[in-house]
Amino acid sequence: MRLFKALIIATSILLSMSQLSFAQTLTAAELYGRATLDIHRGWFPHDVETLINSSSIIVKGRFGRLLSHEIWFGYSDTRESIQKRLGDDADQVDEYGLPSSKYEIIVDEILLGDIEGGAVVYRLLESDPGNRRYTNESDEKLFFLTLTPDGTYGRLGVPYILTNRNGIYSYEAPSDLFTSGSDSGALEFAPSMVADEFEAYIKNEIQRTKSSN
Repeated sequence: MRLFKALIIATSILLSMSQLSFAQTLTAAELYGRATLDIHRGWFPHDVETLINSSSIIVKGRFGRLLSHEIWFGYSDTRESIQKRLGDDADQVDEYGLPSSKYEIIVDEILLGDIEGGAVVYRLLESDPGNRRYTNESDEKLFFLTLTPDGTYGRLGVPYILTNRNGIYSYEAPSDLFTSGSDSGALEFAPSMVADEFEAYIKNEIQRTKSSN
């Protein structure tokens, strides 16, 4: 039951993020037509243009410090508001939230968007922040992130964070409540190339995509 509730909350969060007009250029209807929504892995864009246009910022960088870990109740609720609605069942409040961590993302290069300072705050749904396989501070990554209502950044789906593994960028699923750590791969719509060439490809696609909008 708890996992079912968690999946409902996670899906509603992804849908709300995809409808934020200030956070991306694509509307929710456009995203539905150009990406596939998987309840476990989030949005999978069908092409590089969708990947770019559904991101508020695109940066090259790496995960930094773990800033906090808590039970989180979404963008519009708090522990107190849920407890009030539950009444006599207020002690079950944690069943209506999700374990969530906030991480610092250290930005080495901005490919798209405006950022103040050299870091942003990223929210990750995860039960064990002690497992830093996905958030390893030494891994170089490309982040395609969406600004959320609380000022943090999130990803619309697994392919929105790419990790440089042995000179090749690929996506990896975090070991959280909803995805398997073995869920990984390359973007199907992008040409196969080494990391430096892929970064140049993304930069060129950003220029092409934004100039045509």
